[in-house]
Amino acid sequence: MQFCSTTSDKQQEDITKIVQEAIKVVLPDDGHPFCDVVSWYPAIGDSIKTDDLLCEIETPDYSYDFEARDDGYLAKVMIPGGAKGVEPGTILAYLAKEPEHIPIVDAFFSPPVEKEEVVIPSDASELEAFLSSLENDMSGYVDTFSTDGFDSLASIATITKSDLASMGVKKGHIRVIMKGIQKLNEN
Repeated sequence: MQFCSTTSDKQQEDITKIVQEAIKVVLPDDGHPFCDVVSWYPAIGDSIKTDDLLCEIETPDYSYDFEARDDGYLAKVMIPGGAKGVEPGTILAYLAKEPEHIPIVDAFFSPPVEKEEVVIPSDASELEAFLSSLENDMSGYVDTFSTDGFDSLASIATITKSDLASMGVKKGHIRVIMKGIQKLNEN
């Protein structure tokens, strides 16, 4: 899994090592088919030592304080306090080996953030909406496009790389804009 599209191979190796070293805090099998996680004692970032109290667990028959079995830093809580019906063997949290690893462990085990689809309105601001919806906000080119007569979605769809170059659009921006125009033409 690539952590981030801008990381180098060495950085990716470092991230992979940090994630592999993260310590799983697993709900033990105490003979009950499920239990509840009542609350967590430490906060994210807190130093954890073996035998420190991590969370309160409640079963149908009794409650107990779940203790850490390893040293580390609380990096990611997977099952929050108040969770009901947690099965034995469920990963409750992850501990990072070092405090500077906390953000990496947290980000790796967090669900991906879904990009919100941009809906381009069909009014006078459609040029600005199109340019601001691109991978990098290109709305700074609104005046340039308008001056050259590309002020509607229909006209934007006909732009070529040479048009963009003649308007003075930077090379890296040309790639981003052409990618957006390609998507626009596919719809």
